[in-house]
Amino acid sequence: RSVARGQAAFDDLRREQLRGVPGPAAHQNELRFHQLDVSDLDSIGAFIDYLVLIHGTQSIDILVNNAGGVVKREENGSTSATTAADAESTTVRACDYDTAYKSVHMNYFSAVNMTTLALPHMRQRGRVLFMVTALAHLGIFSGDLPKVLASDDLDLTRLHIIENGFVSSVGKGSFSSYGFPPMPFAVSKAGLIAYARMLARSNSGAEDPRELLFAAVCPGYVKTDMTGPYATLTPDQGAETPVYST
Repeated sequence: RSVARGQAAFDDLRREQLRGVPGPAAHQNELRFHQLDVSDLDSIGAFIDYLVLIHGTQSIDILVNNAGGVVKREENGSTSATTAADAESTTVRACDYDTAYKSVHMNYFSAVNMTTLALPHMRQRGRVLFMVTALAHLGIFSGDLPKVLASDDLDLTRLHIIENGFVSSVGKGSFSSYGFPPMPFAVSKAGLIAYARMLARSNSGAEDPRELLFAAVCPGYVKTDMTGPYATLTPDQGAETPVYST
């Protein structure tokens, strides 16, 4: 999203290549930078158009939906978290319509939009990954929601209704009566897990001969700008499972 931060990351990779550090930086001539804001449909469209222009119609080997985060509303001027559950509970205590709306649109709808526009351009045996959290298990829901989210009959229209329904119920203060927990981050990521399963069903066998793989992956409690200093894993450690999945 940030051109400055993206360019800085690109420059770091180039410096690693010059130092002989193994990895993707070794392919310096193949590295390119392009701004992308997954919350903006026009930005997604421009990015996909750029890929097609440079690399061709079916040019995407791997799509990693990693953008997102916990929307925190500060209480008494500060927030703190020592575990993944605490990071979410900070938001729980301040769960309101704005927090729920931003969380669902940033974590769920942005990834769905990005994936929808990228799918036609995936190569044979391409990989689509969604970064999720262990907090997003079906046990956090009640009523019929666990069964609905796990159903093989769940479609995208119904899933959109569920995610939007959570936001609406938070605004009304009635989320628990609809089976939702007061956990915007987890609810949005549970939507991604259901979406990954849905894609795996609809893009398998005769439906899509490209043999695409779809996976929802939890990298663990990784030290990032979102989690702060209390997380237990380094970014390199957090990358192990996603890289293995590709």
